[in-house]
Amino acid sequence: MKAKIRTLVEAEEKVNYETRMAEKWKQDLEHMMSAIHNGGGDITKPYLTEAPYLVLVFSQPYGLDRETGEKIDHYYVAQSVGIAVGMFTAALHEASLCSLVSTPMGSESEVKQMLHRPVNEKLFCLMPVGHPASDATVPKVNCHEHEHEPHVTCSGTQFTSLVPWL
Repeated sequence: MKAKIRTLVEAEEKVNYETRMAEKWKQDLEHMMSAIHNGGGDITKPYLTEAPYLVLVFSQPYGLDRETGEKIDHYYVAQSVGIAVGMFTAALHEASLCSLVSTPMGSESEVKQMLHRPVNEKLFCLMPVGHPASDATVPKVNCHEHEHEPHVTCSGTQFTSLVPWL
């Protein structure tokens, strides 16, 4: 199943890069995307099949009344699901696991159909989960301190939260 999902996602992302994405968008993100996609060439997402688990997160923009089939509006869906994904990611890290949250741009309906998901669900993101590879690296982030504001000091992979009023 993971291999089928990977094939769908890679094929659809190729279409995105070739026909849907603006040139400016591609140029602005080239430095980041080239690190993920073999130097900017082929679109490959080996982490989708190499990770022992692939979590698919679905949102539910609306519910369905079981008796009448009528739509029931859900509010703040993207925000709620985004927060849940963040909390899940934090829990994974606490368990010494890692994930690369990615969006399945364009392949949502095919993946949803393959998994026989209900009409009121939307594929929100893909989360391959496992232990980090032995050669995995973490980007160095430089954060700046702001006087009288909570901030995070970043150094390599160590993050220390500094809250001045505690």
